[in-house]
Amino acid sequence: MEKSIAILVPTWKRPDKLELCLKSILNQSRAPDRVIVVYREVDQLGKAVIEKYSQELSGFTQFNALCVEVPGVIAAENAGLEIIKEDIVAFLDDDAEAPEDWVSKLLGHFKRDPNLVGVGGPDLITGESDPHYPYDKSIVGRFSYFGKVTGNHHQNVLSSQEVSVLKGVNMAFLRRDLPLLDTELASEHGVGNGSQWELDLCLYMKTKGKLYFDNTMWVRHNSNHDHFIELLNQRNNAHNLTYVILKHGTFLSNCTYILYSTLIGNTQNIGALKFIQLVKNQGPFSAAQLYFYSSWGSLLGIKTFVKKALSR
Repeated sequence: MEKSIAILVPTWKRPDKLELCLKSILNQSRAPDRVIVVYREVDQLGKAVIEKYSQELSGFTQFNALCVEVPGVIAAENAGLEIIKEDIVAFLDDDAEAPEDWVSKLLGHFKRDPNLVGVGGPDLITGESDPHYPYDKSIVGRFSYFGKVTGNHHQNVLSSQEVSVLKGVNMAFLRRDLPLLDTELASEHGVGNGSQWELDLCLYMKTKGKLYFDNTMWVRHNSNHDHFIELLNQRNNAHNLTYVILKHGTFLSNCTYILYSTLIGNTQNIGALKFIQLVKNQGPFSAAQLYFYSSWGSLLGIKTFVKKALSR
């Protein structure tokens, strides 16, 4: 018997892109069993798009439009997850367009492999300014023992493969094992996007079974891939990454990650080597600001992890 599937779309002030997203859902060769769009009342333009397509979506499948008051993707996703009873939950961003065989491909993967708990695919960034994009990559969605994350989901990955990390714009999971998103990842300053929720979800789901990346299952991602790093977002991202990695790690791997993030680091958790690189690329003042907010966020992430550990 074929599994049922629900598509969950959180939206926030991107009405033109949301319209393209909803059109792509309506063009699916295999209709999803449910579509849920989550919005906030203050997003009147987004609400108007939902109302415009609500009748057509209701005739196509079971459709729910949910309004939430709490800002951020964490609250939006959780509102949808709380009412989904279908076998599979497919996550699709409001600035993404799924090809017409997207739902059928997702269902096909879960039907073929009983050990599969999650599947996803690449996203083609339409606003990418690099003329050589996308680049050929052999590795995607890797998570090292010391906490280094290798993404590449938006690149031209040369083969399908088992992975540890999928990307939220294009992924699906078995509902039976799927928890609500961790509210500790919600941005405290109200302008972040709840970063690292995909990593948190994937590391948990990886303990339940296999995650698979299908390199042919592209979605069109109408997003600019150049990320402007605001200082408060820098702090929030460092907090979230530190907290998620410590949350899923062992004592030894956590010690190794703290050492790695202090000496080397990455865009979110800026270590000594990354700081030197930033000084060369952005100048000492900008680099020092980013380093300060990143270090602040990392310490807050450790604090959150310890607090949660002691409360168990």
